Amino acid sequence: MTATLEERFQDALGRWKEHFRKNPFHSLPKPYLDCDAYRDIVSIGAGSLPFIREQLNQEIESNKRYDDELKRLKIKVFGTDQVKLFDDNCRKMCDDVEYQEYQRRYDAETVGFPGQFWSYAIHEIVGDDFRIKVAEEGPVKPRGGFVAIDVMGVKQFTLKWLDENMHKYVPSHT
Repeated sequence: MTATLEERFQDALGRWKEHFRKNPFHSLPKPYLDCDAYRDIVSIGAGSLPFIREQLNQEIESNKRYDDELKRLKIKVFGTDQVKLFDDNCRKMCDDVEYQEYQRRYDAETVGFPGQFWSYAIHEIVGDDFRIKVAEEGPVKPRGGFVAIDVMGVKQFTLKWLDENMHKYVPSHT
């Protein structure tokens, strides 16, 4: 029996997430993109765009949910959410049992998220029609000889692009 497009995508996505879990914390994209699972998603072509959009939306919603929970925990521990979690503040927060549970759930759910790397897959699928420019007003900003990447900004930019352009590649999508 031949797998459906969605089954192929979900299988590749599961393998790609596992690849992320085994290769965390790289500053360059190559270790995340250099795997068969990523290539399998790209090889599906434009048919994968609705599934990428759905996954990206789930990631954004999950991130928002965890951001809201972190704000609540900061208010509980410090009386305000306007506190940076460094040094003594981090130690105090990490001693909180609710925060420890939050961190376990967050790591279990989000560590395998492809996140901003969906933008690479989309670019490979549609070419230069999708491009995130390095600009002060965008999610990828110039910083000397480097770039600063706002991961949530890249995700939101990518989701917006899909919402506005996917119909060009997937005619049945409206």
